[in-house]
Amino acid sequence: MLLVRGTNHSVGPYMGKSKRRTDHSPESHEGSRAPRDVGLLASAWHTLSSMRLAVTVLIIFAIASLLGAVLPQQGISGPPGDDVIRAVYLQKYGGTFGRLMLAASLHNVYRSLWYLALLFLLCLSTFACACKSTPRARRRMGLPAGDVMREDVLRMRQHQEATSHIAVADAVDRASAALRRLGYALRSGTTARQQRGKDDSGWLVGRKLRWTAWASPILHFSLLLIVVGGVVGLLPGVGFRDRLPLVEGETYDGQAPPSAPIPGHPTEVKRAQFDFELTLRSFDMTYYPDGAVEEYASNIVVTRNGEQIAEKRVRVNHPLRVGGVNFYQSSWDLESVVVSVRAADGTEELLEFPLQPTQDHMGRRAWLVPITSSIEEALEPVPSTGWTVFCHGFWHDYTIMRGDEMIRSGDAEGGDIVVNFTEFPRNPAVSLIVYPDFEGDKQRFENLGTVTTHEEQSYGGHSFRLAGVKKVSILDVRKDPGVPLLYAGFAGVTLAMMVALYLAPRTVRLHISRKRGATHAAMGGTGSTGDFGREFAALAEALEAGAPEPRADQ
Repeated sequence: MLLVRGTNHSVGPYMGKSKRRTDHSPESHEGSRAPRDVGLLASAWHTLSSMRLAVTVLIIFAIASLLGAVLPQQGISGPPGDDVIRAVYLQKYGGTFGRLMLAASLHNVYRSLWYLALLFLLCLSTFACACKSTPRARRRMGLPAGDVMREDVLRMRQHQEATSHIAVADAVDRASAALRRLGYALRSGTTARQQRGKDDSGWLVGRKLRWTAWASPILHFSLLLIVVGGVVGLLPGVGFRDRLPLVEGETYDGQAPPSAPIPGHPTEVKRAQFDFELTLRSFDMTYYPDGAVEEYASNIVVTRNGEQIAEKRVRVNHPLRVGGVNFYQSSWDLESVVVSVRAADGTEELLEFPLQPTQDHMGRRAWLVPITSSIEEALEPVPSTGWTVFCHGFWHDYTIMRGDEMIRSGDAEGGDIVVNFTEFPRNPAVSLIVYPDFEGDKQRFENLGTVTTHEEQSYGGHSFRLAGVKKVSILDVRKDPGVPLLYAGFAGVTLAMMVALYLAPRTVRLHISRKRGATHAAMGGTGSTGDFGREFAALAEALEAGAPEPRADQ
């Protein structure tokens, strides 16, 4: 027969008038403050390893990083910037306040001394917390020391009492077997009173999920990895970040500046350098039915010493990785427009006219053939004929608005409006003028009208057709040796947080004594997750199984 009392009491940490701690396990003393009579170094170490300092520094660091993300910052890649960004601050925030912000290096937050000092302090505090939590985790991997006393068990938050009639030794053995089946590691013994022959009693203490004690050190060391990984990328000569424009059909040798300018970047900019060559075979753009871009992608071939080592179609979120350097599809531009001049015998000559980026009246991207001081500079010769060709108009998405009708080819008539329907090169077109003898007679010319990729114009036995638009793929180039550390750190933080939220060490204590012909068991459990109903039920079943019926004289 088994009598159970006090199932899962939800009592406070103390009961009665006793001032003793309810839990004598090592972890119950971990939150205690450092003693006051310690040396300067010990006091400094205690401050560095405190959670209060770590959280404070982390909050300040997050606010500083937010300022760097919101406020205009000096360019990553090059020197221009200093004078330009100072002028921006003085104009935008006023003379006095702008100078104060510049003095505080808010124009270059991530490289300022105070930001680096915060970063160093965060690293130091995180390292101190990791070092402090490691011995604690090692202690938690063991079993609580000391005997288990009945009065201590009854003061625990969750406890239960049971009465049986089996011997104390059998009760301890059966309880041990039940807890081992639940995954507990155990330690058992007899009380000091029994050792002195004054009482017949025994005890056991068990703990499971002991490995979860390492969640705290893993969290701290993972945060340290994240910080270190971020710092590595900022070290000079270790990594770089740049924007690399690649023109269709051209090769970048990893050393010389590319032919196309970088939008939004100064002329003098330190380029990313590497020991291989990149060739942009083609740049493809696909569209939705409404004209918006569905996808743009770069078909890139990588060679080293004349031998192809990689080939990839680079798309958004699908980068090219070569030798620790990552190439991300970022944007695009237009380099030039190419016109084909074909003779009757099939001979073809290509004329290339450069394009200059601008904006239309709606603020959208647009391109035009640069206007020069003299028309001679804009002419392109046709060597086989002696002609020269002038491109006096370019539309990247040629559309004629004729009332409510949209026409995608042909020449405009009176009352028509020629526009770019979208900001993408879906239907490029040019207007050409041919000068048969520009040097001899500048007044003699032939206006060919509009030429598109599918609509030719003829002159002098030659056909003029738009061969295409040469595009520019703009890639973000990044080499950051700290990225693997960042990935490892974020993985560690995720693992540690999952363990801390859903798993925690669980400790069970059991005291068994024999009094007045009955065996009395007091069992209690401590843990931050869940109750101990399953453990208590298993212990109660173990004490009841096989128990003899009490005799009438007991």
